Amino acid sequence: MLLTISTQTAPTRDLGHLLRRHPDQLQSFSLPFGTAYVFYPRADDVECTAALLLDIDPVGLVRGRGSAGDSGLVDAYVNDRPYAASSFLSVAIARVFGAALGGRSKPEELASRELELEAIVSPVRSPEATWPDRLFAPLGYRVQQSALGDYYSRLRFGDRVRILPDPATEERGLAGKVGEVYGQTTPSSTKPTIIGIPLKDYAVGVFFDDTREQHWFPEHLVELVDHNPGATLRLGDMEYVRNADGSWAERKTKPNV
Repeated sequence: MLLTISTQTAPTRDLGHLLRRHPDQLQSFSLPFGTAYVFYPRADDVECTAALLLDIDPVGLVRGRGSAGDSGLVDAYVNDRPYAASSFLSVAIARVFGAALGGRSKPEELASRELELEAIVSPVRSPEATWPDRLFAPLGYRVQQSALGDYYSRLRFGDRVRILPDPATEERGLAGKVGEVYGQTTPSSTKPTIIGIPLKDYAVGVFFDDTREQHWFPEHLVELVDHNPGATLRLGDMEYVRNADGSWAERKTKPNV
């Protein structure tokens, strides 16, 4: 399971002082149920991201508990505890980031500064879709969630998408705007300017017809509206018309005389 904490508030590397974990070091912490690792996938002048990776030892959890019958042992060894965020992650956060939770930082005034932070936990087992929002929104957090699965692979060239609200999209006046997908990329290779903080090495290019501008966004800030039915493309003497399910119907056009 993985927790990331990111900030774009300058100076960004102050996040390391706040968490009291150095951005240039990989650190590990032994726990009764596994090992916690702290590292920084990104720490530059634009953004700083701290990651807490928890590696659960399922065998160690069962060892010494004695027999609980055949089905009991199977359930003990084969379950989702190593993969889904749970109380184990809470214990790891308290162990690794205890000083930050207690409001202790170096320098001391850093803990009292207002910082814009984004925390991402993946994956989380939720009893219902509204549960994370009902849990965190009353505490002042703005919650966004996306279901695991193959949702974003359904985004295709020409799809109409809506840009979701986020500090980065709101600052540029793009939250709520609808545009068309014109490309997808891996930022580590192509180095585009991305609006928002990516969760992984993937970004979606969106074109806005009203301003004739195109921008790149992380996938979790792009929401599918529809597959732009009726859209037409012409290539040579062939015409392609978009269907409601995202497929293309093709037909040969009459040559110009």
